[in-house]
Amino acid sequence: MSSAPALPALLPWHAKQWRSITNALQQQRLHHALLLQGPAGVGKLFFAQRAAAMLLCEAAITVDRL
Repeated sequence: MSSAPALPALLPWHAKQWRSITNALQQQRLHHALLLQGPAGVGKLFFAQRAAAMLLCEAAITVDRL
């Protein structure tokens, strides 16, 4: 597996969560569900779409391929 995508640079408040999901994926210990909660406008949908793309797409997800 490649290194973690550089997406936290876009939304730095997601860095911890992004690191957590990429580490779990690299260790093949990803949970069966993720709960995304928070106030409107913090990027929950953006995070969910990028995480789904990371899991489902063959090409690596990077900042220039959002």
